[in-house]
Amino acid sequence: MKEMGDANKITGYGEHRELYRISTDEILYFEAVGEKVFAYTEQEIYEIKNRLYQIEEKVNSYDFTRASKSMLVNTDRISSIASISGSRGKIMMDNGEAVIASRMYYKPLLSSMKWKKIS
Repeated sequence: MKEMGDANKITGYGEHRELYRISTDEILYFEAVGEKVFAYTEQEIYEIKNRLYQIEEKVNSYDFTRASKSMLVNTDRISSIASISGSRGKIMMDNGEAVIASRMYYKPLLSSMKWKKIS
């Protein structure tokens, strides 16, 4: 069964179990919660029927990186990153939502952002 869509599309289930193909450009972040993985966009939350590591393998070339053991963020949708206590980072997404980068992933996330061209 193929759950991942082609190239830059991800297959996910909406609130009423309808199946959607979501462009990776629209996804702010993926988060694993218990045994489930969700894709968060500005308007919707979709359940993805893959493990987070499987999603990471598929979207690696589309500017997603780990923010924590349970989260992948779309680095193209980050508006700012600030250091907070405990060597963690507060990530502000371009829709105003804040997520936290864990100690283990904060510095690698910063490094991956440094090479990005500021537009």
